[in-house]
Amino acid sequence: MITALVVVVLVGLAVALVVAVALDHGPSPADVAVSYELARDRHDAQSLWAASAATLRAGRHRHDFVAETDRELAGAPQGLVREVVVEDEYAGVSDASVLTRVVRRDGTTSQRRTRCTQERGSWRVSAVTVAPDPGAPSRS
Repeated sequence: MITALVVVVLVGLAVALVVAVALDHGPSPADVAVSYELARDRHDAQSLWAASAATLRAGRHRHDFVAETDRELAGAPQGLVREVVVEDEYAGVSDASVLTRVVRRDGTTSQRRTRCTQERGSWRVSAVTVAPDPGAPSRS
């Protein structure tokens, strides 16, 4: 009797785990966009690799991507970002677009448009562009 009860409980727990994993879709496109921006600010090439879609990886293996990204970021300042605010998000079935405002420690801001795509069951960054900042003074 006790053995049957233990088996039923274990099977129930296994089914609950499978359902929970199936329902968990991982981080949202907005979460991925914010993480990507913060990883760039920290010069964290490993995290950039993990968040990048195949289009950004451009056929490079992890080691090559990380080495090239480290070289690209070597001269750039780091630790400038105070926060990344999601201003707008569109998520379709296989693509997404996230508009973020990057707030730097000195108070200046910029906007980024991050495009994401579904790859291997999770969102990955496929492109990042600077978006026009409506709060910036206009130039005449």
